[in-house]
Amino acid sequence: MQWKSRGLNCIEDVILANHPEDDSINAFLNVKPYYFIQNLDDMAQFIMKGITDGRPFTIIGDYDADGVCSTYELYLLLKELGAADITIRLPRRFSEGYGLNESIIDEIEEGILLTVDNGIAACEAIEKAKKKGLLVGIIDHHLNRRKEDGTILNPPADIIVDPNADGLGGDFNGYCAAGLVYKLAQHMGIQSKPLEYILSYAAIATVADVMDLVKDNRKIVIEGLSILNDFRKCPMALSVLMREMYCKTLTAKDIGFMIGPVINASGRLLDDGARKVLEYFMSKEDFPSLVEKAKELKEINQERKELVQETMKRIQEYITDNCIFYERPMIIQMDDLHEGVLGIIAGRLAEEWKTPAFVLTKNETGEFKGSGRSYGSIDLKDLMDHCQESLLSYGGHKAAGGIKIADEACLNQFKEMSARYLEGKDLDEDEVYVYDLELTSEDDIDAVLEELKKFEPFGQGNPAVTFLIKDFTLTPVGGKFYEAFGDSNDPHLKCNGKNISMIGFRKFHQFQEAGCPRVLHAYGQLLPSENGGRFELEDFEAVHKKKERSSLSKALSRELMNF
Repeated sequence: MQWKSRGLNCIEDVILANHPEDDSINAFLNVKPYYFIQNLDDMAQFIMKGITDGRPFTIIGDYDADGVCSTYELYLLLKELGAADITIRLPRRFSEGYGLNESIIDEIEEGILLTVDNGIAACEAIEKAKKKGLLVGIIDHHLNRRKEDGTILNPPADIIVDPNADGLGGDFNGYCAAGLVYKLAQHMGIQSKPLEYILSYAAIATVADVMDLVKDNRKIVIEGLSILNDFRKCPMALSVLMREMYCKTLTAKDIGFMIGPVINASGRLLDDGARKVLEYFMSKEDFPSLVEKAKELKEINQERKELVQETMKRIQEYITDNCIFYERPMIIQMDDLHEGVLGIIAGRLAEEWKTPAFVLTKNETGEFKGSGRSYGSIDLKDLMDHCQESLLSYGGHKAAGGIKIADEACLNQFKEMSARYLEGKDLDEDEVYVYDLELTSEDDIDAVLEELKKFEPFGQGNPAVTFLIKDFTLTPVGGKFYEAFGDSNDPHLKCNGKNISMIGFRKFHQFQEAGCPRVLHAYGQLLPSENGGRFELEDFEAVHKKKERSSLSKALSRELMNF
């Protein structure tokens, strides 16, 4: 293992180095009071006219956390504005696929169609809706479709709000769909409890959908967490879910690793699972009933975890049996994989093998369908753009994407084209851990945590400060220097030092293989905990120190040498 310092001196230096677009700490901390979003005012007028005219509204969302949260936010907004007739339709993951399709249009007889977290790429479906006489508004954050010559394809909607799409825009293009609905509610003058509810869901979706936690997104998450951690303001459905997940004081990290996965799990595993989550959000604020429903969502997430473990085991055996350790990118095709966990598996493979990874399975029509995840600085969307000749369809962004491939020949073509794309590109294959600052067991951990707190939330776009602790010496608690906890197949590691505890998620086996050392060079992040600081271990190196001889032993040795 190699360790390399960035040569920085303090936490403020780290923040500025991570955000070169900001020329000072104040520039990073002080968010503008207003960010212009193209067509937001037109969307507000479009909706108000629909309500004034007494038109029915149909909301079409998506089945992930952003899709479900933004759908519920838009429902709350329309209700608060006085809309009397609102229908919600979420696509079914396996039988219908992502977003708006033409069969959904057939279900809508009249009124206004609002898509949220989808729609910018649904050109044919929206063209059909317009021919049917529907009014159409799109609130999305995905990229436009393009023709092979690069020409932008925009659907013929009446109003499109999508700051991330070419030809549209605004002062900031990093919002998820839920964030955009919150900005629309703000713009339309919604206040007090309804706006607080909308903000709380926007904060969860912003983190769960892995948006950059900078500028207005950072403000949304900070203010949203303030509501979520105030039982007087927090929506009861979210409060109960937090309680079931043992989140006493919710953080952005808790959303990313605990709340977001529970919201996503039903949509991953069940064809109409997103509807189950939406119905939970929309339930009456009856505590006993909410507890039972929250437990069910938690159980589904546990099923998802077990399915991921089983699938990972199958895929690791497949990799070993077929000797494909060094493929770049790693492309796994296996029959009978659950489509809902392919993205998670691809992400784990990308991290383990340090290369972009795609995991595919055959669908009922014999096509290969799957998900990809990037690694390092590789732009996965650009990779897929360069390989589109071999793809039936695809979509995504820099870090993640989904693809569909027609047959075996096209799959082989995709493997060849993607391998050529990666030729000569740096995949950071050397195991060099670059850290921001060094920390010692003698440092004032509380003071360091207080300084870090100023720059939270950390996450995508605002990376956490990484520390290296050299010669971290384990101290026994209850007679034990370390312990395993969590899943018995891939347990976590827990150990303690002089004034800090250490957690290594899925690190216990690695710790055993290193000989259960008593001294470590530890690399990771410092987080607050109930008992002071907690060091979250990302990696470590065992330090094997020579045992210090006692003064008596040294004296005896000297005497013996005289004989």
